Amino acid sequence: MNPPFKDADAHVRHALAILPQHGTLYVLLRLTWMAAKKRADLLPHIDKIIIIGRTKMLPPNVPDRGFSGSVDFAWCVMKPHRLSLGTTIVRAT
Repeated sequence: MNPPFKDADAHVRHALAILPQHGTLYVLLRLTWMAAKKRADLLPHIDKIIIIGRTKMLPPNVPDRGFSGSVDFAWCVMKPHRLSLGTTIVRAT
């Protein structure tokens, strides 16, 4: 899922609440989302796939003007039933 940043915490916590036992939640989030103290309880259960190079997030039908993205993102792989295995780095294309 790719929730709006301002509501991401509520979306993630709701999704985790309805996630089947031993389920996995994949969320595309800004890197800064993980820096908030109020989310510290989630961090031990998040595998992070950090995207190197800023990804463009253009609305539908908006032409690409060639500029790079302005926000850093990561895929957060959340498995509440186990601790994180670590962080992976990938390049944006």
